[in-house]
Amino acid sequence: MNLSRNYIEGVLGIQYTISESKSQNEELHRRIIYEHLLYESFLDTIKTYAGKAYDKAVDSVNDIKDLAVVLGRVFSSFEFLDSFSQSLLRYTYTTFIDPILKFLDKIKLTQAAASIRDLYNKMQSESSAWKKVLILIPLGAGIAYLINWLKKKAGVVVGDWLKAQDIDLSKIPNIKDIVMNVLKSYLDPKRILKAATLTAFTGFISIIQPIMEAVQTYLAPIIPKFKQAFAALDAGNPWAVRLVREETNIKKESKMKKSELRDIIVEAYVEVLRETPEIPALKTSTQLILGKFPTLKKSLVKLLTHEFDEFVEDVRWVAPKPTTFTIVLKNGQTFNMKWEGKDFDANIEGKNYYLGTVSTYQQAIDALNRILVSGPISKGEEPGADQFGGEAPGAEPAAGGGGAEAPVDGEEAPADFGAEPEAEAGGGPEEEVPTSL
Repeated sequence: MNLSRNYIEGVLGIQYTISESKSQNEELHRRIIYEHLLYESFLDTIKTYAGKAYDKAVDSVNDIKDLAVVLGRVFSSFEFLDSFSQSLLRYTYTTFIDPILKFLDKIKLTQAAASIRDLYNKMQSESSAWKKVLILIPLGAGIAYLINWLKKKAGVVVGDWLKAQDIDLSKIPNIKDIVMNVLKSYLDPKRILKAATLTAFTGFISIIQPIMEAVQTYLAPIIPKFKQAFAALDAGNPWAVRLVREETNIKKESKMKKSELRDIIVEAYVEVLRETPEIPALKTSTQLILGKFPTLKKSLVKLLTHEFDEFVEDVRWVAPKPTTFTIVLKNGQTFNMKWEGKDFDANIEGKNYYLGTVSTYQQAIDALNRILVSGPISKGEEPGADQFGGEAPGAEPAAGGGGAEAPVDGEEAPADFGAEPEAEAGGGPEEEVPTSL
């Protein structure tokens, strides 16, 4: 079972950290398997409920079967799930949560406001993306129901009341009772948070069934955008998912920031070969190379902990395309690291281990442990000559080169290679959804 780190940490919500304790590692793996099977089982129940409608294009959520179709497509792709959860969170906070909290504070219903804030914060603390969506839908729909119920039963338009300077509550003596009744019936924290513990879609239906009409209203602006993304993905354009994520950032300002557009373009072309001239293999100081290639340093930390310099004698950049490094250990042994576009491939003892998947990453640690503990000291041997088809340092590289070239200091780096992107100089702070209220 090969599960990527992004899937484990993003979808399953498990922080993947290898421990020196074998028992802790086994417990971590058991938890990963359990959460993975739980997720797959829940997705299967969605597909079963949707039935033949699963492959149809959905313009709006008119019933629970439509909702099953949307969630099934979203949950089937990590990229869709990530985009959908972020879009839904921004939309829910901006359109429903923020206005209702300001309204409740204004009419001095502090207990009701505190209950919604607490529910929002607990939803934000959920690390699993799919469980966060299952909490967010009844939360957003419940607030949409409350806003509509205030208008229907008390003639109160929340947006208008927020603009008013003075509010005469004596004219609507039952407004507090209306709010508290809706909170008790449809925004009960225990009922909504139960969504994160479900094992089947039928359990989720029981939570949203009483306010299904509000669910339709709540999701109406989101679904058409993702229908476009579904169609684009089926046509072979996976980057449409990112574009839709930005389009569904429903705010008053409609212009995409230059930095956001740049990040999308970089990600879309991360695997396109850069047309740069070949250069000879370089031998520079270890710190200089690690400074130019921060993801190499991050990978060494993953393999050897932050104390990697206690075990590493030298790091040599031996090939520019695909970017390949030879790691010389203090016992004289060597291994190679080759950039594969999203993560490194480590060649240890003549075998390749891709560090982007859990199983091969663990195997790489075990292989590295063997050459650290019992590997013989090799003398007078230049590393990197017989692995990945490379040549000894100092030799002219083969013409043409293959694979992606790793970004270096001073160049625009793909988001998944180097350090976190910095904010643009001179740009104002970007509005974000708060992590807690």
